[in-house]
Amino acid sequence: MKSPRLGLLVACRNEAPVVHRKLENLLTLAWPACASPPSVVVVDDHSRDGTFEAAASWSARFEEAGLDFLVTRSEARAGKNGALEHGLALLADSVDLVFLTDADVTLDTDALKRMAAAFEKNPRLGLACGEQVFLESLADAAARCSAAGAWDLGTAWVRRLESRFGKLFSVHGQLLAWRADLRLVPRPGVAADDVDLMLQARGSAAPQVRMVRAARFFEEKKTARSGGREQALRRARAWFQVFAGRPRPAGFGGFDAMQYWAYRYLPGLLPRIAILAFAMLLGLGFWFGGYLGVFSAAGLALVLALTPLGRGCLGCLTTIAMARRLERLNAMDETWETKRLSES
Repeated sequence: MKSPRLGLLVACRNEAPVVHRKLENLLTLAWPACASPPSVVVVDDHSRDGTFEAAASWSARFEEAGLDFLVTRSEARAGKNGALEHGLALLADSVDLVFLTDADVTLDTDALKRMAAAFEKNPRLGLACGEQVFLESLADAAARCSAAGAWDLGTAWVRRLESRFGKLFSVHGQLLAWRADLRLVPRPGVAADDVDLMLQARGSAAPQVRMVRAARFFEEKKTARSGGREQALRRARAWFQVFAGRPRPAGFGGFDAMQYWAYRYLPGLLPRIAILAFAMLLGLGFWFGGYLGVFSAAGLALVLALTPLGRGCLGCLTTIAMARRLERLNAMDETWETKRLSES
């Protein structure tokens, strides 16, 4: 791909507190060499807090930077998928690569250049995501002191491994890019738009999906007080939702099929596996030490559960079980919003 035409979408819903930070960040980026000025489209997803006006006030600065800049109100249904559908229709055939990024994250200076280079180097690459870096606060992004936990580090390792083979599954929707000629559009009613786009890409003519190392985006690590539990529950519900009533994509055979079934069913089985493991531990305790062995095994399990890692695992299992139950009762609406950790 020689000097591709680039389009970048930012879907915003009630993002007035953070949209200024996002647009300022975009102006500091090193943009890839393009056949025409890159297009930046901010889609206001039926906001109620002045997001449209806040974003529109940046038009002059983007024009001075030589970037095509458009702020538009979504005319589609409420929700991120409707906003993306509206934005993609505006870009239509005018771009070769579509970039998607969230308003509440910031991008590293060379992130877009690295991602564009990955598509130029590999013609089989259909969709790619950036590398996530958790921070305590985006206000301290220059320090870049990672706030990633054990779960974040473990899943990052899995993503790197899958990416080596072009088989990345759990992509980062906060920074995503794909070839425009694939005509990817997220399905209505699916909150996990990034996973939905990944499944579409994996079944396309350019089936590889990768995470581009060092194409970093920075995201604030939420705590329980800042809405971290609610966010984790919504993301878990979105994960179960994207598979509901969806058959295995055509062309998913061999490893692809095993990976698909593992991601579809294994998360929901984890709470039951944990209960089974605890029962087996008690059984082994009784086998080797009778009732004293049972109490000892239970005590060991309690001690492990009280460690930071144990508490994190229990919280994760509880979230998974609750998300699965809630999605079975009533599917989550795609208009869900994230509680903001900071407003600047």
